[in-house]
Amino acid sequence: MEAYRANSNEFIRCKDFKIITLDGIHIHCDALLLPIFFEFPSDLHFKRSSVFPNDFESFIVLKYDITIEHINLVLKHRNQMALADKDERNEDFEDQIVKKLNTTLDYSFLASLFKDAFYPNEGEEGK
Repeated sequence: MEAYRANSNEFIRCKDFKIITLDGIHIHCDALLLPIFFEFPSDLHFKRSSVFPNDFESFIVLKYDITIEHINLVLKHRNQMALADKDERNEDFEDQIVKKLNTTLDYSFLASLFKDAFYPNEGEEGK
């Protein structure tokens, strides 16, 4: 497999690159990109009728310019989210308990209906 870089060995500078963290925080920073293209041997190509030909694939190396200000903003935002979520988590916990209780009662009721429908004499034998 051959690998080569697009026209040069230099990174391409991207201004105002946007990163979204797993918890949804947006970070705007500069980034450097270095595309590297791979040319696959012919025996690894998809058939020409394929929707996804892979004559060329690329790999992109990214270098983010993350500063201490970016990190401080992310930490501040996460702290605010944690404080806001704390009250919601207490309410969610109570809701979960009520839902679990309702589910248990529903199951007990349905089990009772099933028993009465298919085994009507089971409860009378012990008398």
